[in-house]
Amino acid sequence: FIREQQLPPPLFNAFEWGGFLTWYLPEYPVAIDSRADLYGDDFVIQYSKVMNAKVRYTDFPALANARTIVLPRTAIMAEALKTVPGYKVAYRDSVALVLEKE
Repeated sequence: FIREQQLPPPLFNAFEWGGFLTWYLPEYPVAIDSRADLYGDDFVIQYSKVMNAKVRYTDFPALANARTIVLPRTAIMAEALKTVPGYKVAYRDSVALVLEKE
C-alpha cells in the first residue's frame, strides 16, 4: 500500500518490521530495525519509551518528523496516533495500521 500510494517519506516503523521494510521498500529508509548497535542505546531507549507512551510522540524526532507511519494495529502508539489531529488512517488490516501525516 505504501509503495502503490506513494506515501511520503520519512517513514516511522515498528522495530520488528524494520528488516522487512528495508528489503521490501528500499526507497523508504526505516526509522529503526534489528541492528540496534547502528542506532545507539539512547535512540533505542527513546524509541521504546515513545512506543509505550512513556514520552510524548512530539519529543521523539523520528516519530514527530515522520510523514508515513506503519505500526502493528494493536500497538499503543498506533491506537493513540489515529486519534491525533493531523494524522489520518491511510490503510488498516488485521495486522497493520498505516497513518499519514496531513
